[in-house]
Amino acid sequence: MPLTLYRKFGKVAPNFAGPSRFYTLPGATFGMTTIAGEWTVPTATFTLTDGQLGDDTGVDEMIVDPGGPVLPAPTGAPAVSRWGLIALVGLLSAAAAVGLWRRAA
Repeated sequence: MPLTLYRKFGKVAPNFAGPSRFYTLPGATFGMTTIAGEWTVPTATFTLTDGQLGDDTGVDEMIVDPGGPVLPAPTGAPAVSRWGLIALVGLLSAAAAVGLWRRAA
């Protein structure tokens, strides 16, 4: 599943007095790179400027960057088919019947 977003958590420039929140950093590009000729790893490339969007602090000669790449959200929850649901009800009913039969014996 390809990476498509770089998300951050923190203050959003220029309102550094406001609350921290999650937001998407625009302009991030994603690729792959090989390390030491052995490992291929995903990469994210973007530019941060002191005191601008992506930096958690004002202009202070330091960039604070809490964030990371994210995978796309799943599009739906797994579901059981009609026959799977019928089988599940049947198994639960059989288990209940056995439990009642053992209790009566």
